[in-house]
Amino acid sequence: MRAMTAAATTALPEGWTTRRPKLDDAEEILALVHASDIAAFGEPDCTLDEVREMLTEPNTDMSRDCWIALDPAGKIIGWAYPRNANRGDRDFADVYIWPEHGRPALRPLLALLMDRMAERAAEFGHDPYEVRAGAIASEGSWSRRSRTPGSPS
Repeated sequence: MRAMTAAATTALPEGWTTRRPKLDDAEEILALVHASDIAAFGEPDCTLDEVREMLTEPNTDMSRDCWIALDPAGKIIGWAYPRNANRGDRDFADVYIWPEHGRPALRPLLALLMDRMAERAAEFGHDPYEVRAGAIASEGSWSRRSRTPGSPS
């Protein structure tokens, strides 16, 4: 069996794309977050105002730090963004995907965000720079694979 390359493990399916979010996307992003929350916790745990705050948080630039993934129909099925409002030496990576349907976007979004984290570390003047992320139940199989020695990242 051939080993998968980094490009193969982070490529979106044919017809899927990524782009930077805009404030106009907030309602559709909220629907994505609600779907993820319901899958993980059984109820939504975010408001439209909170999504807008996350998109415009201090030290978060939508044009450089955030991505959304879209399926071939143009539906937002994934969202990635960092959180580090105080420019400290610790960043938090958030990636939401539409349960099941958005799963192919998880690794590509995470790869984009992690590459950006390295740039942010240099921009913020930190070495070392700690990046934390959380996994919720709907992402359980991915989080288990990411901790398994020898599994593709």
